[in-house]
Amino acid sequence: MIAVKVSAMMFLPTQYLKPGMVLARDLFFSVSSNYHALLLGKGQRLTDIFINKIAMYNITGVYIESALTSDIEIDEPLKPSLKKEILKDVKNAYEGFAARTMLSDEGVDSLLDLAKTLVDDILSREKSMVNLIDLKSYDNYTYHHCLSVALLSVTTGASLGLNRSCLNDLAFSALLHDIGKMVIPIEIINKPSALTEEEYRIVQQHPQDAFLFLQRKHQISAAVLGAIQSHHEKFDGTGYLSGKKGTQIPLYARILAVADVFDALTSNRPYRKQCFPNEVIEYMMGC
Repeated sequence: MIAVKVSAMMFLPTQYLKPGMVLARDLFFSVSSNYHALLLGKGQRLTDIFINKIAMYNITGVYIESALTSDIEIDEPLKPSLKKEILKDVKNAYEGFAARTMLSDEGVDSLLDLAKTLVDDILSREKSMVNLIDLKSYDNYTYHHCLSVALLSVTTGASLGLNRSCLNDLAFSALLHDIGKMVIPIEIINKPSALTEEEYRIVQQHPQDAFLFLQRKHQISAAVLGAIQSHHEKFDGTGYLSGKKGTQIPLYARILAVADVFDALTSNRPYRKQCFPNEVIEYMMGC
């Protein structure tokens, strides 16, 4: 059984940090897509100045020392080298789509291989706990969101008893599920107020844009394409684009939808602050 710890008690979102708290881990910030520099070291007692710096670098949260959690050991969500490689390849694929260029066969094969490696890494953690919020601390939201959704989706799929081949497809679907958003104007993506009807229509097109783009690649299966195309459908039929409901929605798409919403609502966005995981779970159960 893989135990995914969505939020350890010693991990606090930045907005809840207080002077006097002590860092339980080194804290890094992004200098570039390939390099992270040390911001504050383990054991550092926080001050208002340090807390403001953490917020300035858009770091979602940090680990603090707590007697209540001194016996809990939290693993890194992924091996740093694997995380770096996945983010690089996802970034290349998404930027290629934004430029309306085709993904090379080599690029698709590389992502497929990384999806399989991701599944192997997750399944190897039979008794480990990981904190998914660790993936939210740096760089570009889109790429880290896709990685978080992949981690959540594969873990969910494994708990449902899906075989390794299915999990590989699920991971690959998750890594590419939001590629269609790359052609949405950035002012719509980051708009702090409600979208107009026309803006929302543009947003709703991104699953179909991704489907039409990716279906040209022979290595991408129909199951993966269906998951990407339908990941915004809702079980009650109120989703988009087709208004599918219940089991009309492919299983992979249903898993992606849950993982997508969970990660989105536990992330800081320009139009709202992140929510605690327990609040998100309660909200999702209510839906």
